[in-house]
Amino acid sequence: MRAALDDREALIERRADAILEVALTESAPWTTALGTPPTDRRRAATWRKAARVVAAYRDRYRITDDAPIGAPPESAAQKIDAARARAALDLAKAADVTWVTAQKWVKGETFPTTEHLGRIVPWLRKKGITATLDDFVEVAA
Repeated sequence: MRAALDDREALIERRADAILEVALTESAPWTTALGTPPTDRRRAATWRKAARVVAAYRDRYRITDDAPIGAPPESAAQKIDAARARAALDLAKAADVTWVTAQKWVKGETFPTTEHLGRIVPWLRKKGITATLDDFVEVAA
């Protein structure tokens, strides 16, 4: 039984990876919401795993529009899956904020945009660094 479940999981992962690869190769509009794949190997793996979740969600619910998550969910199961896909989308977006960029912000070499601020704070928290948007607003002001 366990082997059958593992085989099914592997098939689902391969299908999601193939769907993602086609979408990236064809520059599907929804893929821009994923952000840029990081160059760091570990962060790139995290980004790709998150991007596969979004691709699998789109495949399962036959989403064809340009929005990464598509129309509002219709069933309870889809609502749960949509929440997972949204979380994965947020993770993919956060993965493209690099430590180098954060260091440039601290040094005052560049200032973050509002979009970056919304992504950098959760990213810093995951790294164990306590920060709020107000911390950055004061620096950028």
